[in-house]
Amino acid sequence: MKTKKVRLISIITISIIFLLFYVLVWNGYEKYVWLHIVVDGRSVEDVRLIEQKLPLGEEPTLQDEEYTDFCISWQESYVDESWGLFLPDYIDLTNVYVMVSDKGGGETVTFDGISLQEDEAYFLGDLEEGAHFLSAGTKSQKLYVMKGSPIPSVWIDTEDGMSFVHEEQNNVTSGTVQIISAKGDLEYFGKMESLKGRGNSSWGTIKKGYVMKLATAAPLLNMTSGKSWTLIGGGFDDTGIRNKLFYDMAVECGLDNAIECEWVNLYVDGSYLGCYLLTEKITIGSGRLEIGDLEQRTQLENEQPLWEYPYYQYEENGKQWTGFSVPSQPADMSGGYLLEIEDYKNRFMSETSRFTTDRECRVVLKSPECATLEQVQYISSFVQEFEDALYSSDGYNSEGKYYLEYIDMESFVKRYLIDEISKNLDAGYSSYFFYKPQNDDKMYAGPVWDYDTSLGNNGTWGDDEALKDPEGMYVNTANWSKLLWEKEDFRKASYKVYQKVFEPYLEELLEYGLDEYAETIRDSAAMDRVYCGGEDWETEVEKMRDFLLKRRDYLSEEFR
Repeated sequence: MKTKKVRLISIITISIIFLLFYVLVWNGYEKYVWLHIVVDGRSVEDVRLIEQKLPLGEEPTLQDEEYTDFCISWQESYVDESWGLFLPDYIDLTNVYVMVSDKGGGETVTFDGISLQEDEAYFLGDLEEGAHFLSAGTKSQKLYVMKGSPIPSVWIDTEDGMSFVHEEQNNVTSGTVQIISAKGDLEYFGKMESLKGRGNSSWGTIKKGYVMKLATAAPLLNMTSGKSWTLIGGGFDDTGIRNKLFYDMAVECGLDNAIECEWVNLYVDGSYLGCYLLTEKITIGSGRLEIGDLEQRTQLENEQPLWEYPYYQYEENGKQWTGFSVPSQPADMSGGYLLEIEDYKNRFMSETSRFTTDRECRVVLKSPECATLEQVQYISSFVQEFEDALYSSDGYNSEGKYYLEYIDMESFVKRYLIDEISKNLDAGYSSYFFYKPQNDDKMYAGPVWDYDTSLGNNGTWGDDEALKDPEGMYVNTANWSKLLWEKEDFRKASYKVYQKVFEPYLEELLEYGLDEYAETIRDSAAMDRVYCGGEDWETEVEKMRDFLLKRRDYLSEEFR
């Protein structure tokens, strides 16, 4: 027994020595965290938190930029005149050095009452979260240090800077992207082919949205591999929860091709932009909507880029459709088509390929974006036949075809229920996507998109009284949804799917799901409030919960 004990102690000792050798010698570096204060005379120009990994034995210094792991600059709050260092949760603030660089020279700089000499390193120890005080000469400044929730962080470095991106929504820059896990591990690093703005009314908010295209497809945060991704700020939703709630609902309740998403803290060029939702982009392609890339097939048939061919716009009897006059067509024009109902006329008119139906439903071709005249004619005729059947009293059009011969019942029912549960402002009017795959004679509803103005959060837009009331039907009172609801088979299917799929899902969501959502982003939401402003987060979450609870109770009674 004694021999076994000695042997066990020897094994443990050797293991510890090996571990120390690996950490101290094999890795060959030590980590340092700096608070670097840059002043110009009496004003503070910049404050940065910098993490470095320096070779063993080297004195701590800020001169060797090659050893810098990350650098975060302070930012002024949109709420008041305070400034903040908004950090990922994984940043270690237990052993921090502070140093001042003075471009003007001669002024006394203090941090929390500690006088700092220019270009001398001071060991600060722990840098606590909360308010700190920084002064240069007679001027003082409050500086908040905050950490977000333990969620991944997306770090983007651009070639042209965000000022250029924000000048015009279509301005495009390139760069690199890295994603760091909640624990601080590198999840992804690669080249970014492009970054540009996205969104309609949300483009005017502090937390603008972006489209990011990678140079090589990748499965970011274990989502389906792809090149195109979106970063959604959700500037109208003070909870930061609504979009993820309904995107996840679509996935969990079995709506085909529903998009995946994950919350992230977003940093661009060393600046914090907020708690964002990283999502798959709604687009046709491998890892996204695999329904046949008609635009790609059309391009292969022609020598010039499709957008260089003549562009035509036709109007007749109030209807209109646009497309390109292209010499050669693929033999098969059956799909895939990604379509969006866009009732807002100015948005509709800004799209490249589009058409209207006999009943003035405005439909955009998101793909093929550069559609040929023949392709626009094909898909608009298909949609028109469906609409004619839908608007008839018995569900049949003049061709003798039933409305369900044009659409997939299950997907349209699930899309309708998600919209009705959410009481989404734009349901049936905008961001209403549906698609027709190649070699398929039906259209499918989805993916769902854009739910920040749902669950009573419509502001002053739309039918304010109806949208802020958790009771009452909303989506089935207008547009295609109204006509679908009037069809007995669609209505019965909606009852059945709600009771079987959505009612139990809502029960779990209200019992513990919403609490899990809130806890996941609680600290990041707090950083958002300090940086971007907004209503009290806890209050807004409870208002959303109360609305959803009452909405569930109403619909569960209505759908009996």
